[in-house]
Amino acid sequence: MTQSGELDLEVKGGGTSKKTLIILISTIVMLVVAIAVGVVLFLTGALTPKAATGEAAANPKAPQHPAIYHSLDPAFVVNFYRQSQQQVRFLQVKMEAMARDSEIIEAIKTHTPAIRNNLLLLLSHQDYETIHTVEGKGQLREAARDEINQVLEDQAGIKGVEAVYFTSFIMQ
Repeated sequence: MTQSGELDLEVKGGGTSKKTLIILISTIVMLVVAIAVGVVLFLTGALTPKAATGEAAANPKAPQHPAIYHSLDPAFVVNFYRQSQQQVRFLQVKMEAMARDSEIIEAIKTHTPAIRNNLLLLLSHQDYETIHTVEGKGQLREAARDEINQVLEDQAGIKGVEAVYFTSFIMQ
């Protein structure tokens, strides 16, 4: 120790080799820590590129292109029977279809009459008690998407509508 209370690491007669040894050990320790961190990141998947692991291929819902929306205008207006009160009810729905390929949107435009026909039939066969709930509306959205995809597959040999969204939903 020096007089000021600091530790003197230099040993007389071989100070340079001790400093070199300390630097070498420190370097080895840092290298081992860096390798350990790299191994942990690799094993947890944080360091693995998505293309190399096939994550993009394994997740088909990963967006490849931006969403394209097409409004199915005019609004659908149907009447249906409310069985619990034995009365006729009315439903007005505005919908938009979403796809990621402009070819799908063009096919929707081309086959709008068949799509509207199937959607009108679907909407008119709904039960008030079912579509009054959030879950019922979600099921109806999925059924509408399936109807559109079925028409596109039958008429154009393609399907690719990912979702149908209600932009207005009025029941009376």
